[in-house]
Amino acid sequence: MKKFPLHLLLLVLLSLTLSACEKRQHPLLRIDTHEISLEEFRAALGPLRRELTALPPAEQKRLLRQTLARFIDEELLRSAAAQRDIQISAEDLQQKIKTLIGQYPPEKFAEIIQQSGQDSVRWYQQLHTSLLRERLLAQLVENRPPLARQELVHYYQGHQQDYQRPAQLQARQMLLKNKTQAENIRERLVAGEDFARLARQYSLSPDRDQGGSLGLVARGELPPEFEQVLFALKPGDISPVVHSSYGIHLFMVEKYLQAGLQPFEEVEEKIRRQRQQEFAEEIFARWLTEKRAQSQIEIAWQQLDKLLLDKAE
Repeated sequence: MKKFPLHLLLLVLLSLTLSACEKRQHPLLRIDTHEISLEEFRAALGPLRRELTALPPAEQKRLLRQTLARFIDEELLRSAAAQRDIQISAEDLQQKIKTLIGQYPPEKFAEIIQQSGQDSVRWYQQLHTSLLRERLLAQLVENRPPLARQELVHYYQGHQQDYQRPAQLQARQMLLKNKTQAENIRERLVAGEDFARLARQYSLSPDRDQGGSLGLVARGELPPEFEQVLFALKPGDISPVVHSSYGIHLFMVEKYLQAGLQPFEEVEEKIRRQRQQEFAEEIFARWLTEKRAQSQIEIAWQQLDKLLLDKAE
């Protein structure tokens, strides 16, 4: 896969390092010995700057102060990460980007960033901060004992409404070149050939490597033209050739699951991950509250309010 420019990632890391060291005259914000200028904060606003101009002054002021509070939290996070020697390399950023891109080609992903109204450098900075947060959070919770199974059972019993399953089916699909090919492959499937094997061989869909597996799906999760066909099939049936805006398809239903409460064993790991994440976020929130209280934070409110007058941005 085509990589994002390494020099741009290095530039982001360098800019973050320099911003932690440079001093500004008349800063908008001082956190202990670290100073942030009005221009740095203005740049951090990103696409929000355009949205602000359409709002009345009182709403602008509220949003600016909310954004400044988040900005302060990010600075506290970066400072703590530096003290703990938590570092994010260009390779770390590249790997995270690869995960986020998924099936998108790099050019398409860059277009999505542009459409969001963010410049790429600011987007990379936010990604860098996100990775710092993940690693700091991992350190904060590393000594926490694992959740006992009984805790998970107790949570499950008290939240059974969250684990009700709608009627679902498990199915596979193929996306094929044309109707002729689809009809030929359908004949082979009806004769007993394996759907997953043929999907890996012929399908144009990204799920071909998984044998065309759609996983478990409920009504409302697929395009209507797919649902109409799938929910009319019996387990093991092969669909007729299906035309859609995506192309030419074949489907096979493997099994149906009735609506009802999911057994604890099916959702145990999901609950474990959810509860671990909730506990981790609680620990991080307490840590951040303590960090705010321990830090000397000074804000030049007049500079922040002046930003409300900058309508030309």
